[in-house]
Amino acid sequence: MKKFFRLFLAVAIVAFLLVACAPAKGTSGVDMELVSGLVQKILEAVLPVLALQHVALLFTAFQNQRAKLTETQKFILDQGIEIAVLAAEKVWGAGNGKEKKAYALEVAQKWVASRGLKLDLVTLDAQIEAAVYEYLKNPPAPTDVVGPGGG
Repeated sequence: MKKFFRLFLAVAIVAFLLVACAPAKGTSGVDMELVSGLVQKILEAVLPVLALQHVALLFTAFQNQRAKLTETQKFILDQGIEIAVLAAEKVWGAGNGKEKKAYALEVAQKWVASRGLKLDLVTLDAQIEAAVYEYLKNPPAPTDVVGPGGG
């Protein structure tokens, strides 16, 4: 990870210097569109890898904190996250990803706090992301969601 980050940083610095220090085309022959395209391709290749590593770090942090919980606390956490995700989906409907995530995080925070659990936002955020992924992969059947009137 450190080698990759150093390499990325070196490439980013070189790309920045090329863009910042190169005069406009015509005075030195440097084609700024070519440099810009090169920088864009480098970023397109490197940023997804960095994002994936960030997600892996979040997941590891979540797993470490979850390992410290009792089975009852894990059940409470799972239940709260599921309720938060379903509530956000119900309140915000299709789309509205940022609003749904913020709402789900707020509901989950209140849920776990009201039951005496103290978890950081990174852990809750990672758990919500995992629950949303599972929800999208296997959405509940209409009969699985209990609403007013028991059904």
